[in-house]
Amino acid sequence: MPRQRAVAQIRRIAAAIHEPEESVAVISNDPTDNCILECALAADAELVVAGDKKHLPPLGPFQGISIVGLRDFLAPYFAD
Repeated sequence: MPRQRAVAQIRRIAAAIHEPEESVAVISNDPTDNCILECALAADAELVVAGDKKHLPPLGPFQGISIVGLRDFLAPYFAD
């Protein structure tokens, strides 16, 4: 029963997903990372915290959105 509810919830969420208004193709080595940038743009995000160190953080700010690695994001919370 819980599985059926989870699947139903995923279907409801997936039905609400639309094609991005702005297509992004700046990362050729891992095109799936472009989806992260598309979502950030659609959400009018100010910050993306990326666990992927290879592709997203090296971009630096992207169209006004700061991109930082997880370690940099968490550093102030664990400073001595």
